[in-house]
Amino acid sequence: MVKKQVKLRWIEFLIRLVLGSLFIYSGIMKLLDPAVFQVDILNFELVLRKTAAFTALYLPWLKILCGIALIGWIKSSAAPLLLSFLMFIFIAVIGSAWIRELDVSCGCFGASDTTPNYFFLIVRNLLILCGLIAVIWIQKEPKSARLDRDQKELLNDIEIRPFREVEKPS
Repeated sequence: MVKKQVKLRWIEFLIRLVLGSLFIYSGIMKLLDPAVFQVDILNFELVLRKTAAFTALYLPWLKILCGIALIGWIKSSAAPLLLSFLMFIFIAVIGSAWIRELDVSCGCFGASDTTPNYFFLIVRNLLILCGLIAVIWIQKEPKSARLDRDQKELLNDIEIRPFREVEKPS
């Protein structure tokens, strides 16, 4: 049981490191040229210009902060849950562009002149989503699994004595 937990912790660490780095890099690339990112958002033809401007300014910071939280081993599930929600949105937006046959750059890692491969983008985002779900799942293991060996031994050593009957006063 202990070896399994150690393996899970290493897997969680690697997933957190890779995904956290990915989101930090992605956020930094968007911060370098928010105007281009705003145009990428507008090209999907889903939001108004003000919404695109707001998204282009604040989404990169959100991705960077969540990436830092993932790498920083903050034991809250807020970062992976928020990033999972964002991944659902990204998958829906890319799927929408694919269905409408738009030829737009996703803006995922900064500006790109290449024709998008929507299937690849969706599969990539699904894999990232799976990694985030794995972090949440590993982090949410049952409390009984979190008790370490010493705590279990301590609980086993505690003697449970039955209550003695109390005599009623006459």
